[in-house]
Amino acid sequence: MPPGTDASDGKMTYWLGTDGQARDMLSAIFYGMRISLFVGAVSVVAALAIGVVVGLVAAYAGGKVDAIADAHRRHPCCPSRPSWWR
Repeated sequence: MPPGTDASDGKMTYWLGTDGQARDMLSAIFYGMRISLFVGAVSVVAALAIGVVVGLVAAYAGGKVDAIADAHRRHPCCPSRPSWWR
């Protein structure tokens, strides 16, 4: 069915239409999107946890540990800010 078509019982409107087997496309997109959102959320939590641990260790220990943790700022392949930001 094309987008915006009402179901035969009149209770539902298929906003993105249906596929060849009459499955709602919007539901299929939401079903596939949940895996991507889960992977994104897990990567954000992992990055946050690693950053907090490294930051706390560097702040507590100081000295050489802080210099090692801060080395990414001096390395050209991993800038801490975009090159156009001066």
